[in-house]
Amino acid sequence: MENQPVVSSDTSSEAVGTRLQKNIITALLYLGVAFWLFPFYWMVITALKDRSEIFLFPPTLIPFTANISAFQAAYSGIDFVRTFSNSVIVSGGAVILQCVFCALAAYPLARMKFFGREFMFLLFVASMMIPNNVTITANFIILRSLGWIDTYYALIVPAGASGLAIFLFRQFFRTIPDELEDASKMDGCGKIRFLISVAFPMSKPAFAAVAVFVWQSQWNQFLWPLIVTNSRSMWVIQVAISAFQDAWGTNHAEMMAAATFAALPPLILFAFLQKYFIQGIARTGLK
Repeated sequence: MENQPVVSSDTSSEAVGTRLQKNIITALLYLGVAFWLFPFYWMVITALKDRSEIFLFPPTLIPFTANISAFQAAYSGIDFVRTFSNSVIVSGGAVILQCVFCALAAYPLARMKFFGREFMFLLFVASMMIPNNVTITANFIILRSLGWIDTYYALIVPAGASGLAIFLFRQFFRTIPDELEDASKMDGCGKIRFLISVAFPMSKPAFAAVAVFVWQSQWNQFLWPLIVTNSRSMWVIQVAISAFQDAWGTNHAEMMAAATFAALPPLILFAFLQKYFIQGIARTGLK
């Protein structure tokens, strides 16, 4: 009879401890996900409740009857097609501008040597520390003098560049091997050709990360669109949601229904770009 391997009690207890540790971590992660998802769940069920049920105490976690009239009223009340289109145009325009201009600004900061390069990069990083509210008045005066108030230019152009996007692109461009650029030069590839044909195609994760950040930031903008737009036809969806709150009270069900409409596009965008977004964050060194 062959000798059976003897498993020591220390090894067995170590395996049990490792399994217990993994189970505890998994449980904590599920608990964190539940806390993160609960506001979204509460938003949806509030939109499905009758007005009398919204103010019950203790509150109900499951509606007595699912009522979709709030979604129908929100869809028509905020002129959903128009406001949704405005938000898509503004967010998409800001994404395109930042992906183009910030990538072009970040490339020389990462791949070229010139006097004052590091100081210039520090200025871009320092701009991230300035709150947007500080520059609202100056930006408004400039746009008013240009005649851009209540236009897409006022909503998109000020968001055409940011220190964060330049930082992300610069950090990613620095990860491209110098040997690859040297080999391209030997084949007669100039800096612009290398940027367009090699650097940009290799930087898809960085573009995805910037796109998600910029889209989410612009989609959730409320104060700036409220200031620079006068007509209802130029409202973005966040401004339209505020229309459900007035001097006579707040229509909570319709506001939550409209907020549900507004929350879906960023979640869908992140779901499609999640792979590239995580790669971009990991390779740019942003933890």
